[in-house]
Amino acid sequence: MTAAQREVAEEVGIERLTLQPGFAERIAYRFPRGGEVVHKEVTLFLAEVDEDGAPGKGEVESLVWLPLPEALARLTYPEQREALHRAAAFLRARRGG
Repeated sequence: MTAAQREVAEEVGIERLTLQPGFAERIAYRFPRGGEVVHKEVTLFLAEVDEDGAPGKGEVESLVWLPLPEALARLTYPEQREALHRAAAFLRARRGG
């Protein structure tokens, strides 16, 4: 099991996921915490799942599956929307459309 799969299992209880090869999107950002600036980098992957999952105790407050337009509307930061657009384009290209 990869680190990404372990993280998903721990945070939202999805244990059966198949990572889609060829897509990884890095996002770097900063935020204030305790009077200091924290630098964080995350890597986003695409995965196919066959279970809904549920938020566990910890970092995730809620989990919902959304159509692309609704997901884009809910995202707060432009780099998140750009990453989702790239993921959608990647999937369209793989499906030949």
